[in-house]
Amino acid sequence: MNERTTIFALVAILVLAVAGGAFAWGGRGDRRVAPRETSGQRPPMMQNEMGFKRGMQQGNPRMMREMRCRGMHRGGMMGVRARIEIPQEIRDKQVELMKLSIDMRAEMQKNPIDRPTIEEIYKKSVELRNELDSWRMSQRLDMIEKLQK
Repeated sequence: MNERTTIFALVAILVLAVAGGAFAWGGRGDRRVAPRETSGQRPPMMQNEMGFKRGMQQGNPRMMREMRCRGMHRGGMMGVRARIEIPQEIRDKQVELMKLSIDMRAEMQKNPIDRPTIEEIYKKSVELRNELDSWRMSQRLDMIEKLQK
């Protein structure tokens, strides 16, 4: 080996060692995570009135920029959307859809599977999903009509 190759190899090894050490000591980690308490549990995330986690509005400019591009900042569509009242009937259907999803997963994990039961649960969930989607679409259209006036 000549002298240049040896120097190049030593520099490459040095760079890898420094990068590995930095990575081992927490480099490239998520700096926004709250420090752990002594019990090992993270403190609960605080949410504001719109349901955003505190970190989304403070200290994360990239996320805020993405939210502004999507029209989700305080004065845009999110402000109107956050004020929609969801009727109890729709909430009940959402809960029922979640229960059907859990039931279907449980049935699919059995050995052997009960195909007719799974297909029946699937049909019910599709019907509920269609009802919820049509309600959401009507709400969206109502919102657009309100904003256009």
